[in-house]
Amino acid sequence: MPTLQHRTVASTFGTASESPPTRLASNPSQGTNVLEGDAIVETTAAAAPTSPPPLSVLTSQRNSFGVMRKYYIRQNSTVTHDPDRLITLRDLSNLSLPNGARSLNPYGPFSNLSALLIGDWYWNSNNKSYLDFQKLISILKRPNFSLEDVTQTNWAAAFKELGANKDDLPDGAGAWIEDDGWKTTQISIDVPFHSRMKNSGVEKYVVGDFRHRSIVSAIKEKILNPDESRQFHYHPYCSTWKASEASPEVDLYGELYASQAFRDAHEELQSQPDPTPGEPLEKVVVALMFASDSTHLTSFGDAQLWPCYLMFGNESKYRRCQPTQHLCHQIAYFEKVGYSPKMP
Repeated sequence: MPTLQHRTVASTFGTASESPPTRLASNPSQGTNVLEGDAIVETTAAAAPTSPPPLSVLTSQRNSFGVMRKYYIRQNSTVTHDPDRLITLRDLSNLSLPNGARSLNPYGPFSNLSALLIGDWYWNSNNKSYLDFQKLISILKRPNFSLEDVTQTNWAAAFKELGANKDDLPDGAGAWIEDDGWKTTQISIDVPFHSRMKNSGVEKYVVGDFRHRSIVSAIKEKILNPDESRQFHYHPYCSTWKASEASPEVDLYGELYASQAFRDAHEELQSQPDPTPGEPLEKVVVALMFASDSTHLTSFGDAQLWPCYLMFGNESKYRRCQPTQHLCHQIAYFEKVGYSPKMP
């Protein structure tokens, strides 16, 4: 894969620089900035809120394939996070990457490894067989298995916590849960009835329960996961190609984060005033892609499910097409609305 070497093109708003691109922006005119890890800390008082200046252009050198990129960023800033430069051989293979998120209790909601193994054995088979019995024996033979830990485990409380949402648990009890869980919302619609009917006017009709997750929670999980955010494109760009120096420049299309619509949304967001001028934060666009399709749950029978899927346009379409990457997130389950004789 070609490596792009970035440089800033001299313009009205900046000068040429060979420093590597950075992901977070800073503005020296607002005070002294200190880079600490992935954050920029203001050390002096900020000026009164004003509209940010026009965006400057950050371009890359044309690589061996004749491809060049143009970024439109805020003045006196650069781009540090380029996912394409972080691609490894494992990213191009079918091997699943380990989950970078780590919970405080690796056995949650169980208090120890022995209880986790017994609980896993209990829940992973409905009708116990000889094979399940052999698996239980293999658990008991593990050198780190403790019978005392198993007997002292509060199984009723552990199983109850296992099936609960994070919001339904006391503070600290659900620290091992990596998402905000699912919620149930009752959905009703207003049904109008003719004035000549017995029950005229508008009546509320309860459609059913809507199972869904918080979209903000899904975004937080994606950004805070160090492994997945590594391949997350925060800055859109315009990619062009030239066969030779004398050839005309041709725009390249392929990814959502390199599209004109994404760049327009990015520029519109950057042009807005900072909500906290004293502590300016980076402003980025997160592209949400939704898909939905009814599916049968069994080969025989009429059991159906209508899930809604969420995908992020900031990730490459080549990764989204790989089932092993697990980039398609279930966000909701729809209910079919049908006629009910109980309607007034």
